Order: sequence, then structure tokens, then C-alpha cells
Amino acid sequence: MEYRCFNCGYVYDDRIEEISFMDLDEGWICPECNVPKSEFELVEECEESVELKNEEETIKIKKNLIDKFYYE
Repeated sequence: MEYRCFNCGYVYDDRIEEISFMDLDEGWICPECNVPKSEFELVEECEESVELKNEEETIKIKKNLIDKFYYE
């Protein structure tokens, strides 16, 4: 799994590192910007929420086009 720093974008990849992100102690900090572990997010969750937002926007645009076509 990959975890991304909210502050600088650094990615911690469990597949590359010797210790999984969840097993890092709570005092661990980002090697790039020194923010705490709590300032990281799971990359998969971020990508899913972006995909969902994009899908919702696409549906909204299609609905507006249909409304415009039929009612104008």
C-alpha cells in the first residue's frame, strides 16, 4: 500500500520499505518535510474519492446536456 503526505506529497510505499506504514511508531515523521505520520493518507482511498467525484461530475454534465436538449 502507498501513503501520501498531505503536506509535501512524499509517498511511503509498503512494497519498497522494510516496515509497513501501519507498523511505524507514532513518532515517525515524513523524511521530506518532517510532518507526523498522522498527516499521511492512503493513496488508494484518495484515488477512489477522486474517481467518485469525477463520476458525479460526469453524471451532472450529462443530465444538464439532456435537459438542455429536451427543454430548449
